[in-house]
Amino acid sequence: MTPAEDARPERVNGILGAIAWAAALIHAGAAFAMLLVLRQGFDPALTPAERAAWISGHPVLWRGGWAFWIAGALSLIAFYAAWGARLPSRLPGRLAVAIAACGALFDIGSEIAFIVRLPRDLETVSRLGTFYTTVVANGLYCVAGSILTLATPGLPSWLRALTWTLWTAGFAMAAAGAFAWLPGIQATTALLSVLLPPWFVLLAARLGTSPNGCLPDLQSPECACAPKNKAGDPHGPSRPGSHQRAGQ
Repeated sequence: MTPAEDARPERVNGILGAIAWAAALIHAGAAFAMLLVLRQGFDPALTPAERAAWISGHPVLWRGGWAFWIAGALSLIAFYAAWGARLPSRLPGRLAVAIAACGALFDIGSEIAFIVRLPRDLETVSRLGTFYTTVVANGLYCVAGSILTLATPGLPSWLRALTWTLWTAGFAMAAAGAFAWLPGIQATTALLSVLLPPWFVLLAARLGTSPNGCLPDLQSPECACAPKNKAGDPHGPSRPGSHQRAGQ
């Protein structure tokens, strides 16, 4: 193995960890923005006129809050791409990123509309934007995450349970959004806001635990980071009887 090949796993781990921490911090900021700022524009306890007046009176906070959510969508796609790059086959990662990118188009488009078109067209934009973000975008994000999870068999049971809890909550949010059930949207948003930031870091740490850059259960010839012997065999040195076992 050349020095460049030997350094590649550490470089990949560093990139994955940086993306994970960035995504965690951005999503934490987005959660606080929704709790402290953005919910004022959607609070059902306020009249449409009161919500419009609040948005008009706090343009910097309103735009800055949505900037966190736009960055959150982009950081999620980046994390999916880094996650997919750790898998033996590139297909699940590429498929997941493509699906998540489609969701981001609806997500970011709606959030830009919240910035640009509110408080004008408050009722129409709020209704359509909420549907696109909670149902379409969130649903596609969870489909993409489910694909990656199914393609990562080396996860420990506790982390797999946490990951499926996230996707279940996301699908529940999509269902609540489809029926415009505000308490369900609020409850699932709160749950995801609490679980997502630490999940990014925990999953990245787990994916980076293998010294050769791949999960132990994912070693295969397709794994770009699999260790190689001097002859270039990704399975390492030959052992007596190894060829027989592989053919059984």
